Amino acid sequence: VIVRLVSKQDYAYFSYADNLYSYANLVAGLGMSTAVLKFCSGKNQKEDKAYMLFAMKYGNLFQIVVSLLIVIYANTVPIPFPEARYLVTMLALYPVLTNVVTTIQNYVRAHLDNKLYVRMSVVQTIAVFLCSVIFVLLIGVSGIVIARYAAIVLAICVAWQFLKNHMSGV
Repeated sequence: VIVRLVSKQDYAYFSYADNLYSYANLVAGLGMSTAVLKFCSGKNQKEDKAYMLFAMKYGNLFQIVVSLLIVIYANTVPIPFPEARYLVTMLALYPVLTNVVTTIQNYVRAHLDNKLYVRMSVVQTIAVFLCSVIFVLLIGVSGIVIARYAAIVLAICVAWQFLKNHMSGV
């Protein structure tokens, strides 16, 4: 749908920027979000919280470093699509936020709340689609980036009460 709403050039710039960040997603926080799924048992809240916070802290730190390296690379080295630099910069938080939502989803799954996991995923998918269409029509290709951020925030909001109940007072 989006490819029909933006010019071929704009979509090429976005695809290039997005592909740079796909390399960051290959190492996705050093796999710490997946470790949450494996090591959180749901039996010991204190231990589960420690795993969750450790995965968030160090996984996000790693993603921040990778994102910074990508932004520095795109803004200092000659790249095939120099017009994509602003999109590369706009997408800098995407690997971090993706790691956050993935870690939360894995924490939710580790606690066997599969309905919440599905709700988060469906909300994020629908939001990214609808917001992408709306924002692309309003502001152009950079609207896709804003739509992705908005969808991640909505997915986190869906899980907020669960996290609050599981994390507070522990």
